[in-house]
Amino acid sequence: MELIKSRDKAEKPSGPSIRVLFRIAIITLVGLAFLALLGISYLNITADEQTKAESSIRSEINYLCLQLESLGNRVDAFNKIVTLEGVEPQNLEPKALEIYQLLSDPIGNVLSGYTLAETGTVFIISDDAVIASDDARVPVGSNVRELLGDEVHDALDASLQSGQMMPIPFTGVFDTSGGPGSYGEKDDKAFLLAGQQGDYTIAIIEPMSMVFRERKAIIGREVTVYFVILFVVGVVVDRLLSIIIARHIDETNEVLERITAGDLDARVKEEGTREFVSLASGINVTVESLQSWIAEAQARIESELSAARSIQESALPTTFPPYPEISKFDLYALMDAARMVGGDFYDFFLVGESGPDAGKLVFLVADVSGKGVPAALFMMEAKAQVRRELQNGVELSQAIDNANKVLSDDNNTCMFVTMWVGILDYETGHLIYVNAGHNPPLLWKEKVGWSWITERSGLPLGFFADSSYRTHSIDCGPGDKLLLYSDGVSEAMNADEQQYGNDRLEAVANANANAQPETLVKAVRDDVALFVQDAEQSDDITILALELYE
Repeated sequence: MELIKSRDKAEKPSGPSIRVLFRIAIITLVGLAFLALLGISYLNITADEQTKAESSIRSEINYLCLQLESLGNRVDAFNKIVTLEGVEPQNLEPKALEIYQLLSDPIGNVLSGYTLAETGTVFIISDDAVIASDDARVPVGSNVRELLGDEVHDALDASLQSGQMMPIPFTGVFDTSGGPGSYGEKDDKAFLLAGQQGDYTIAIIEPMSMVFRERKAIIGREVTVYFVILFVVGVVVDRLLSIIIARHIDETNEVLERITAGDLDARVKEEGTREFVSLASGINVTVESLQSWIAEAQARIESELSAARSIQESALPTTFPPYPEISKFDLYALMDAARMVGGDFYDFFLVGESGPDAGKLVFLVADVSGKGVPAALFMMEAKAQVRRELQNGVELSQAIDNANKVLSDDNNTCMFVTMWVGILDYETGHLIYVNAGHNPPLLWKEKVGWSWITERSGLPLGFFADSSYRTHSIDCGPGDKLLLYSDGVSEAMNADEQQYGNDRLEAVANANANAQPETLVKAVRDDVALFVQDAEQSDDITILALELYE
């Protein structure tokens, strides 16, 4: 489990979410569909409007053709009557003369009062000459080719031959302002449809604004309908994608976050589409395999750490009293690692068991930076170096100097060790010591009580190879006690993140001032446990107590 929890906090993935990508895709597709529908609608409406305009113009031409046919019949009938009577026109009665004059030029009045709602132009021609017109820009008597140009004249012939409405430029005479049908400022195109009645040709011209006058309104209505329909479709598709895809992805990610946070009992629901079921099944199988592998790895690591703990414990003296044949002192110590193995250690041994140095006890408490296996390895090396130097008879300050040089060389891990080490002449009570950056111990004297030994000798071992250490000394007597400890005691934390502190340590020492070393050490350990209660032990705890006798 520690392999997963080593990631304190998973980094938030960058980039857009799948919902955002879905919505961008939906908006893009809806937009393209909208433009496509708009284009198709524009083409269809344009074609429909043009067809309706052509049908309307053709109706107008048919109507005018009927009018011309009717007028022609009436003129023929009147001429027959006049011929049968044998009367000269000038000899007719006044009323009959008026009718004759009217019928002698019937085409000139056929367009009287006729209009295309002031939007188009209608004219009648014969032999390319305009004989009737409702537009002042196409005056009676003008030549169509000369007036309107070859392109319009050719379009007129083409319309007569095909019967279809033809596009023409709405320029030339139609550029002038004034008069009905002046649309040169906004129309550059128009449509022409022509019809034949006898010797006469009827032509009607309508500008594009008239032909497509309904197009804008129709397109506006269809745009509104398309927008509403596509908006509803987009919302429905977005919702379906969220339900079918995004929801399963979110649920899968939530489970994966729980798994990466260390909850290996979390499982992805195997539901939804075949692809999601396959994905969920694959994740679950992977997590189960990972869970099994971690369990095996933990079992193997715990077994190895248990062996390492046994080795470490065997390296610390654990027989108490340590020297029952010597009645000058009593000593007790313990080390409680925060993990399976720790970086704290204590040691004690006799030096000069014969000769002039006989009757001397070396005792020490040390604390390596860090915890776990690296700290334990560094601890073993530090312990071995100090013991070797002192057992070889090297003076205390020089022994610590030598050990520091060895520990500082090739210290790629930048680890260090604090240490309080003393050499007690238990025959005379004279104590010399070195404090290399360690916590100050407590000294008990009957008439003084507990006091702190605060003198320092130098930096912790392992920092700088050229560091030097000076010794200090104290004269002790029967009944005096020393209490050494690591910072795992004074800096122990409870659930409220409060430290145990030196004041509480001194209070426990006062309460057990008359206790034997073993009782004193266990009293301190029990009080620390009472203080932290259920809080996790954050550091190794090492305690050593020594009492002198007569």
